[in-house]
Amino acid sequence: MRALLDRCVFVRVDTDKHPEIAKRMAVEGLPDIRFALPDGSVIKQLRSFQDAESFSSELEELLRKTEKVPK
Repeated sequence: MRALLDRCVFVRVDTDKHPEIAKRMAVEGLPDIRFALPDGSVIKQLRSFQDAESFSSELEELLRKTEKVPK
């Protein structure tokens, strides 16, 4: 898991302190995890709790797919 996490940038938004961001991103509930490309386009969204194994699987699949995308 650590090797996967080292290949990502994580941004956490406190939706209580920044409701304008939550509104702009159409956050309907928490957790709301978005996977985005460097250009900001969201390629996957998870809206429920993920245990370490399922989160790792999702992340690994997305990294594998995005490595095939030309930069």
